[in-house]
Amino acid sequence: MGLVRPQAGDPRIVFPGEWGKGMAERDFYYPGNRKETHYLWWWTKGDPVLVFGVTKDREVVVVRQFRAGANNFMLEIPGGIPKKGEDPRRAGEREFLEETGYKPREITNLHCTSYIDAPSLNVKCVFLLGTDCEKVGEPELDENEKGTIETVLVPIEKWYEKIWAGEIKDNKAIACSLLVLPHIISGELKFK
Repeated sequence: MGLVRPQAGDPRIVFPGEWGKGMAERDFYYPGNRKETHYLWWWTKGDPVLVFGVTKDREVVVVRQFRAGANNFMLEIPGGIPKKGEDPRRAGEREFLEETGYKPREITNLHCTSYIDAPSLNVKCVFLLGTDCEKVGEPELDENEKGTIETVLVPIEKWYEKIWAGEIKDNKAIACSLLVLPHIISGELKFK
């Protein structure tokens, strides 16, 4: 007997939350008439985009941001949620600029989406690569972000050293960084 995918019932939103994030309960029906109710973090605003931005000087543009789940500040790849109908590249450019004040000359879709936490979250991330990023202004943070987020430039070699040393704790940042490696190795990602 092969694998049998459980049948999923419709999600029932039990807590709407902010920023399109909430909680839902969803029944799954397994072989043998077994029913399990799962409680999932549920996003209603679309899949977030992350931009691995690199300056001409080989620095990765990241943010240090407070994260309630970790109860700490974490280094992360900037990104956010597209507005309704917004193309992922455009959303990535907009969110990157808002969070960092940097603008990439070019954005490339890394053509890979990844679930952030498949057992408990219904959302996938879209990963983008931003090259030749230049500072064009100051970050335009939402009121709830002020004082809890800052832009950090990390030399690209140091960024990967931090990943290998276990200093980068955000799984989205690690996944996005790994997707960029072939572009570095192949020489496609060129620096001045």
